Amino acid sequence: MDKAVINLAASFGNTIKVSRRARKIKQADLASMAGIGMNSMVAIERGETTVQLGFYLQVLNALGISDILKPIIDNTVDKLAIAAMASTLPQRVVDRARSRHHY
Repeated sequence: MDKAVINLAASFGNTIKVSRRARKIKQADLASMAGIGMNSMVAIERGETTVQLGFYLQVLNALGISDILKPIIDNTVDKLAIAAMASTLPQRVVDRARSRHHY
């Protein structure tokens, strides 16, 4: 696996650990709040890349910090994606004969 991905996952896990500790929540309690197992909770805080993304999202939600993902989810940030979407969207064609209303 790419080292950049490993480092990103480790940073993400550490962010979750720091947020949990700041709220004085035990790992087992957060796992229960998020509806995941203790092994998954430990793996998340270690930043392991094999944990399902949904589990990370459940933990963020349980901590009340899921808003930190809004900049990533906001597709207006990715200029390349915006340009690609705009160029591939079908253009609406109006049939002039059908567009006239006949009453």
